[in-house]
Formats: sequence, C-alpha cells, structure tokens
Amino acid sequence: MFDCTDGANDNPLCQDSSGSFGTTQYMAKAYPSRRILWFLRDMGSRGVVGSICPAQQNDDGRFDFGHRPSVQAVLETVQHCR
Repeated sequence: MFDCTDGANDNPLCQDSSGSFGTTQYMAKAYPSRRILWFLRDMGSRGVVGSICPAQQNDDGRFDFGHRPSVQAVLETVQHCR
C-alpha cells in the first residue's frame, strides 16, 4: 500500500532529505519475520518486541526519543526476571 497519498502527512516514509514531507515515498517499511515473532511469543512475558526505527530523533527530552522505549522495555523485563 502507498503511504504518502496525503500531502499534509508527517509519516517518516514520506520525508525527503531536507526534512520536508510530501506525497513521494522515500523510505520503505520493515517488518520482523514470523519466525522471530513466534519465538518472542513463546518466550511469554520475557519476550520484548521493539522497532529498529526510532519513533522520533529530534527531541531527546521526549519519552519516545530514539530507541528509549525499546531499551526501557528490555530493562524492565530483565528486572522482573530476577
């Protein structure tokens, strides 16, 4: 499916190298394989799924900066597994 049909979007897939958004798709999506997801499902509460694509990289004061949400989830999981 084409993700950049709305010119007023803020989808990172539609962001050019200057930082402007538009209707041209510059990036692609990436999904984990089913095998990895099955493995994590089988790990139960010890499995952590996170994106390799950070939600945002502009404001390091926000909770969703970089890979902070994924790292936080891993740390919480490790603390509970002791």
